[in-house]
Amino acid sequence: MNDPLVSVILPLHNGVRFLESAVNSVRAQTYSHWELIAVDDGSTDGSAGRAAAFPDVRLLRLDHGGVARARNAGVEAASGDLIAFIDQDDVWKPEKLELQVEYLQDHPNKGFVIGLQKMVLGAGVPRPCWLKPELLEAPQPGYLPSALLVRRSVFERIGFFNVDIETASDSDWFFRAKDAGIESGQLTRVLVERLIHRANHSHSRETTKDLLHVVRDSMRRQMGLQENPKENEDDRRSS
Repeated sequence: MNDPLVSVILPLHNGVRFLESAVNSVRAQTYSHWELIAVDDGSTDGSAGRAAAFPDVRLLRLDHGGVARARNAGVEAASGDLIAFIDQDDVWKPEKLELQVEYLQDHPNKGFVIGLQKMVLGAGVPRPCWLKPELLEAPQPGYLPSALLVRRSVFERIGFFNVDIETASDSDWFFRAKDAGIESGQLTRVLVERLIHRANHSHSRETTKDLLHVVRDSMRRQMGLQENPKENEDDRRSS
């Protein structure tokens, strides 16, 4: 069976201190048929130049427009029929792509597959109030882009990441996939280490608001109600 090309999308924004670990974890994959596209989202810390220095990284440069826009640009530039993502402060296990590619080849009815994530508290970083101790003790289901391998056809069916959602566009994408009836799988192996550090913003107040809107929109879809984009935007501004 031919090894399909996996396009790996790495969105960057002022993450030069994490970049080498993320890129090297892609380069260390036991599955070798991949391309790595770094999408710099208007960084000012030298992230773009550092990414361009890797011989096997293709760099796209954007003005700052948010992580959803950066991920979408990477997907549009990708050559592979399989799409993976790695955030700048995450690290893959070496077998990540190999196991996920094998799973999708063995399950042609599945649109995507995730693995488990292990949260790692950075050195000297106090445990944030949102991070329950048990989340550090045991692996968790990886409903995040870095744990995902997805067929390009899924994007063609449900669309890209919503650029109007500032901090929960990935959660919105997973909800839209579920609501569209996309079948998925989950591996029981830790495939991603997710670093918890002082600059994390994924559990900010803005994220909580966005998640509430994402859940509401999902409920509306399940009830067959028409979404009103203007109403959604007005609600986000007033929240």
